[in-house]
Amino acid sequence: MSQIYKNNGGGGGGGSVSQVNTQSGNAVPAAGILLFNGYDTTENNIFGIETKGGTNAGNPPGTGATNEEDVYLTNRFHGTLTTVDNASHTISTLPITITNGVTRIKVIVVGYNTTGNIAATTEINASYRQTAGSNTLLPNNYFDIQEDLTFVGSVFTVGTTPGSILVTVAGQAANTINWVCIGTYVQVGT
Repeated sequence: MSQIYKNNGGGGGGGSVSQVNTQSGNAVPAAGILLFNGYDTTENNIFGIETKGGTNAGNPPGTGATNEEDVYLTNRFHGTLTTVDNASHTISTLPITITNGVTRIKVIVVGYNTTGNIAATTEINASYRQTAGSNTLLPNNYFDIQEDLTFVGSVFTVGTTPGSILVTVAGQAANTINWVCIGTYVQVGT
């Protein structure tokens, strides 16, 4: 067996970072400190990730500190909600940023009924065509629902308002249900 020995007594090292270049802006360390923040955002970026440095741009925005680099997972939306009735409630909204085109969403919704210790989940795949501010649901959308048999009355829907796609849930009367939703989307158009 052979070994290699390198004497580091003479120094070495690469020095310090003077600037981190990002896709939008640059981050410059202050007093040797560089802040990294992570977010998710509804911003549309086909690569699914974007970096911004020294800026307060973005959704959500960074703090704008010059020694800050923000990493965004893009094309995402989410929400949380607690229901105590069987009315319909919007858990998440995806703003549509195109006038004409198509948006494909994939959403997972999970609900836990704390009153009855039961659960319901769904995975939603749906597509909408946008034409001059009007949204049309394309055919053959997919809802994969799994729920306890006693989780009666849970309803999962996707719908639209001008400029938005809405994910809604309806729980059970006199039952407290905690909901979580996370979704991704792909969009193309003008």
